Formats: sequence, C-alpha cells, structure tokens
Amino acid sequence: MASAYELNINPEDDADWITNQDKKRVAIAKQVNTGVDISTVNPANVAWQVFAPLNENKITWEASYSVYASTTPVAEGAHISQSSVLHTPPPPAEDGVVYEFNGSIFKKSDSKAEKGSYWIKNTSKQLFQFGITQEASSDKSSIKPGYSPLIIVPGGGSEILQFTPHETVYVYLTGHKESATVSVNAWGPVCKVQLSAGTPVTLKFIREESRFEQV
Repeated sequence: MASAYELNINPEDDADWITNQDKKRVAIAKQVNTGVDISTVNPANVAWQVFAPLNENKITWEASYSVYASTTPVAEGAHISQSSVLHTPPPPAEDGVVYEFNGSIFKKSDSKAEKGSYWIKNTSKQLFQFGITQEASSDKSSIKPGYSPLIIVPGGGSEILQFTPHETVYVYLTGHKESATVSVNAWGPVCKVQLSAGTPVTLKFIREESRFEQV
C-alpha cells in the first residue's frame, strides 16, 4: 500500500477574504526533480491543485503516480490537457521502468532504470510535453477527483526523461482558477512544507502578508 500524506490548509475566517475580496485561489505545487531546466523562477512549473478555500481544508494523497503526454504549450496560465495517459483512469506507474510513448499510447518497456524515478522515452518523431501525475482528495474543498499533472517538460524524439517526485509542497495564492495549470511566473509569498507519511501538517493564513505559515 502506498504511503499516505495529509495537509491541512486552514485560513479560517480569511477564506472568504481570499476568494471574494482578494479574488484568489489556493494553489499547491510539488517538487519533482527532472535533471533538466524547467525554465521557471519557481521550484515547480505546474499548479498541481487549485481550489477555492473553505475555513478548513483537509487534503490527502498517496505516493502513487502515473505518466502523461500532452501538446499543451509551456506557457503561463495554460491548462494542461492530457492527450495520452498510461490508462484511463491511470493506474500507478512503476518506478524504475521506462515507459515508451509512440505518439499515441504509452507502453511499458523491458528497459530498467533507477528506482525512485519514473521514466518516459519518446519513441515518436514529434515533440510532446511529458510529466507525471498524482491524485489528491479533500473532505470538503473543491478539489476535483482524478490524476493531475505535477510537472510539464518538453521531450523530443528518442529523448528519455526522468521524473523524481518528492513530498515537498509549495502553498501559495494564485489568480489561476483550475488545477493542472502551468505556473512559470513568480508565485509571490509561498509556504514550503516537507511532509512525512502518516504525519499531518497544518497551515494557517497570515492575511497581512498574503501567505500561509506552518503551525
């Protein structure tokens, strides 16, 4: 069974101020190492989860990932359309395995690679964007079910890409309205959180600084 993580984002009475006065949403991004330049000033280039906060928001997920391909450009505010995933709905991908993408579908190859990372080889002759996805759920907030991209990286023909996820998240306010949105511009005040399996983390909101802080 995959390890489980819990993040409680509790702006309390400031939830209404964030949504209706500041006209923002709460964004969660995750650290994924790729070994390539993702061309952003931020430690991640995708807002993994974006939602209108309630007073208390319990977000949970498991260390379970899948792979995807897309033709969405790496441009600020673009919503990532997953043109191809491992399956629908995507099952967990295996780390240490190379998944080949032929331009239409993913296929698990016999090639082995470093464990702890997820690998994609573009066997087509076209340029696509690639990344890994993960699902999160919430007891109350407007997080939608389904696997959502964590990162987006261009990959040309015959290129092999490596994705190594970490349970480090970044929480900040955003003007974007949807999860899986490319976010390459500077985020503004951000709260960096390192999570451990089975240990909940709670954040409070500091309105004067428009940022979250770990309790």
